[in-house]
Amino acid sequence: MTVTLSPPVGPGPLWEELASSMAGLDEEIPSDGAREHDHYIYGSPKP
Repeated sequence: MTVTLSPPVGPGPLWEELASSMAGLDEEIPSDGAREHDHYIYGSPKP
């Protein structure tokens, strides 16, 4: 009897999964998001 072990097949390392899921996200986030978070979260007027 011969047993051959092969590496498990599945998703890649976590950091690769996260990096691929966040690709292009920087184009969707407003540049003033931290300063104007109330406007983007609650819809309050910008000062």
